[in-house]
Amino acid sequence: MNKTKRSFYLSIKNFLTDDSMVVTPLLDNDTTERNPTALQLLVNAPVNYKTSDSDVNVFLDKHNFERDLPNGSYQIQHYEVCNDKVLNDWAEDLIGTLNIAHFSSIITLNLSDLVDKLASSKNNKFTFRSFSLLDTYKFKNKATKIFNLSNILIYIGSQKDISIAEYREILDNISSEFNKSSIMGVSFFKWPGLKNIEVSLLYDLMNQNQSISKEDRV
Repeated sequence: MNKTKRSFYLSIKNFLTDDSMVVTPLLDNDTTERNPTALQLLVNAPVNYKTSDSDVNVFLDKHNFERDLPNGSYQIQHYEVCNDKVLNDWAEDLIGTLNIAHFSSIITLNLSDLVDKLASSKNNKFTFRSFSLLDTYKFKNKATKIFNLSNILIYIGSQKDISIAEYREILDNISSEFNKSSIMGVSFFKWPGLKNIEVSLLYDLMNQNQSISKEDRV
């Protein structure tokens, strides 16, 4: 007997710009019956915003913004205090990264991987940050402890193709800062708008035991 396969699509609602969008993945040749489920990305939603129990709901909020998160709901916070414009730019970067990384990347993480990451955490609050690869090395040279994480998704974007050797060197330089027991999911994608190789991290806030001082930011 065939099992129903849960498949996700992105449903995006930005309360800062009043924009909405739905992004659906290309279907493969798998004939398994599918159960389409919305992965809702909600930017700056009202604190009392009502969600559907049948969806997976992810609130993209400002740093330390408190909201009730019922079962099936999660929160990704900006990594530092910010205004609406900075929040919107950060949310657009996050959404753009998830869109290309989960639908058209060279090394792929699908949306199920993202949902599994959210659901497997002991905490339902996360953060997301991006920086150029050069900045990654700056963090490494300062021995910054933000990489002391046990469960993380890594998104690597490049303007152009890179060799397998270059990809392995990049991943080795990033992963060397994590615990040896860290569980990492990795996506690599081409994004023509990038000037440098960019690394984005999505990780559980509970695992970030040390805040970042202004001197350590790049």
